Amino acid sequence: MVVENGLYIVRYMINASVWTVGFVFLGLVEYVCRLSWRWVPSIPTPLQWVTLPASRQRATTIATAGGLLHAGVMVWFAVRLGVTATGGFEVLLYLYGTVGMWLLAAVPLYLLLRHRLVSPAAFLAVFVLVDARAEFVTGVDDPHAFYVGAWFVFFGVILVVGSIEFGLRRLDLLRRVQSRE
Repeated sequence: MVVENGLYIVRYMINASVWTVGFVFLGLVEYVCRLSWRWVPSIPTPLQWVTLPASRQRATTIATAGGLLHAGVMVWFAVRLGVTATGGFEVLLYLYGTVGMWLLAAVPLYLLLRHRLVSPAAFLAVFVLVDARAEFVTGVDDPHAFYVGAWFVFFGVILVVGSIEFGLRRLDLLRRVQSRE
């Protein structure tokens, strides 16, 4: 498709599934925030299959399903974009990316549902949405290749922010700050 001033927009609708996954994760974060924090409007009728904190089995099941959804969509998107590896190792790259994409989503979702740690899942949703948005910018370097190939960088960021939130909760600083307002 050619638009004004010769700008070519490619990959226009193929990232709709990536947007969907990002907003599903963001919706789950909002759901947990509304159930956990009294200073945001609550949900009139909470879902019966997601109670907080979720049991280990329930949190594992939902996190596994969310991880599989994330891995499937992101690796499909990488294949569709033509992300390749030098030397013909695409299959290994896609397997590596699949494991990483599953881990990148499953851990934050488990922490969100089991321990109500909001920041890891919120960062995951932001990473997914920024990745989808970046595909509208045409260029030589593809941000999705970095997301799939260097998933451990994003995983490290998620673990750091989750640790900070956990530490603040352990120190009870969040409740002290809220009580002063």
